[in-house]
Amino acid sequence: MCSALGGDRFIASRTINNWCSELSHKVGIKFTSHDLRKLTADSLQDRGVNSEVIEMILNHSQGDLDKVYKQRYSQTQMRLAIEEWARVVLGEV
Repeated sequence: MCSALGGDRFIASRTINNWCSELSHKVGIKFTSHDLRKLTADSLQDRGVNSEVIEMILNHSQGDLDKVYKQRYSQTQMRLAIEEWARVVLGEV
């Protein structure tokens, strides 16, 4: 399994898990990449982001029709939600 990182570049799940493990060790708080995904999903939901958009941000599987027909709408909505979440994480909100 891989995760998208802008455009067509992908990062292997193993790499992401290693990054999280290293960061977890550095800050002295035990967490996993799954914990970060859960935190992000919960936080986006608390901020009123549509659950379908959250599912797409987390790269959960979709049916074929959803992939085709929701793509244009979802790109804009995902970008807006991620930009808002970035401001929260960076302490700008």
